[in-house]
Amino acid sequence: MTTIITAVEAADILGVSRQRISQLLKAGLIGTPENGIELDLVIRYKYERNKPGRPVGTYKTRKK
Repeated sequence: MTTIITAVEAADILGVSRQRISQLLKAGLIGTPENGIELDLVIRYKYERNKPGRPVGTYKTRKK
């Protein structure tokens, strides 16, 4: 049985806004609008998503 949580709880877990939770829910990444937000999918998304920021460049590995 899956645990259903609220959008506010999911936002606290992921550290994002409630609007971002709505976007993730519509995309099917953390549950479905019909069934709600599933805790195990939220936790899986938290640890499997790419972190935002600049990609690692090759400037540090270039030889002079």
